[in-house]
Amino acid sequence: MRVITGTARGHPLKVPKSAATRPTPARAKEAIFSSLAARVENARVLELFAGSGALGIEALSRGAASALFVESNRDAARTLRENLRTTRLEANAEIFESRVEDELGRLARQGRSFDLIFADPPYAGEAPGKMGWMPYLLGSDALHSILVETGRLLVEHSKKEKASESRLFEPQKEFRFGDTAITVFLRRSALPPAAS
Repeated sequence: MRVITGTARGHPLKVPKSAATRPTPARAKEAIFSSLAARVENARVLELFAGSGALGIEALSRGAASALFVESNRDAARTLRENLRTTRLEANAEIFESRVEDELGRLARQGRSFDLIFADPPYAGEAPGKMGWMPYLLGSDALHSILVETGRLLVEHSKKEKASESRLFEPQKEFRFGDTAITVFLRRSALPPAAS
């Protein structure tokens, strides 16, 4: 796996040895960044379930202002730190070694905001509330509050899993690569009331 373009172009990235970590396919990464084009430059990026940090590092290489990585697996976080160090992109990066569900609330309480949010949750993992990660993320008021009005949320998931209905996010487009799908969501502005 390599950085596609930008200041760290061609630089190899290490991948964590954990079976739970699933690198984003190179073709998928290329399609994502082609579709985002000028949105990346000077963007504030958040990568959830970061693993090796490939998407956030690609964004930094292409001129993103900053990237915050959230990864709870210690080995993956170690690999991510090494990738940032060897690409020389660590100056504009933060790593939070904690659970996504904890960080979303904390970031919202701090008033942080992001232009691009990447999420690559475990396909088979269970989110809090005994639901899948896709419905959890799409129903998260905290996630909604930290994505700027014109921002993009990109969620990687199994192509078998469809984007669930959400009062917070609206699907814009979907990319498919083998068993992997990546759905791009827009933030809904006028929110209907939450179900009681």
